[in-house]
Amino acid sequence: MSQKKIDVLVVGELNVDLILDKLEKFPELGKEVIARQMLLTLGSSSAIFASNLSVLGSRVSFCGRVGRDNFADKIIADLSLKGVYTDHIIRSNSADTGITVALNAREDRAMVTYPGAMNELSAEDITDEMLDLLGRAGCVSIEAGVESLTQAGRDWLDKDCKLSTEELRDRLLHARRSVPFVQANLIMTEGDDPDMVARWREQLQRHGVWANEPVPLFPYPGSPEYRRMWGLPDDGAWERALDYYLDRYSTFSDIQEARPRRLAELETAAG
Repeated sequence: MSQKKIDVLVVGELNVDLILDKLEKFPELGKEVIARQMLLTLGSSSAIFASNLSVLGSRVSFCGRVGRDNFADKIIADLSLKGVYTDHIIRSNSADTGITVALNAREDRAMVTYPGAMNELSAEDITDEMLDLLGRAGCVSIEAGVESLTQAGRDWLDKDCKLSTEELRDRLLHARRSVPFVQANLIMTEGDDPDMVARWREQLQRHGVWANEPVPLFPYPGSPEYRRMWGLPDDGAWERALDYYLDRYSTFSDIQEARPRRLAELETAAG
């Protein structure tokens, strides 16, 4: 497989969908309802995209994680049947294959998802061989959210990244050998030494990888940073986060000159 040319490499989630259809109503606590139809099928938008693209004639390879169970066998068999290369699908030793259970009642539906092995997919699963595949497939740009150069910083951002800073650097430099534009995005964190950041950026840029000046972290509603400051998001979450960001910082990025406007100003301008 490593020598085959592909058109598209899809990296994403893999799960099965269990669809329970034609319920008279949704279940209530402690009660049972009957589904008049059931379907077990390939799930996840990325897997469905890969399957459809392959059927249309593209050479598609998939990278994702599944368990070591019958659901995993079904996923791999269904993708293979559609002509998708499955060489880079990884079988987890610690988690079962993900599943979404969909309950369809009249004109509405409810869903419950067990992520399982999907939650284990991470940067270290993107191997040098796969980066070479991307280059041969004609990939022109890779944007990598490195965000912090210390393990403590990445832990603070809840990145759960198992690669060291040196391994991340080497992966980016390898990608640049076959992909024309590679970018490492950095976030401003208290634990990152400015001199270390400057040296790291210079090293990458010397080899053709763009690395931006660290930008202030925007506390997206629902993100760990937002929850640390304000708890769970409410109806005013976006206004609160943006006002905080604009009040605290005057510059944002070495590639962004315009200052963002507050949401209230945008809503007024839109009429």
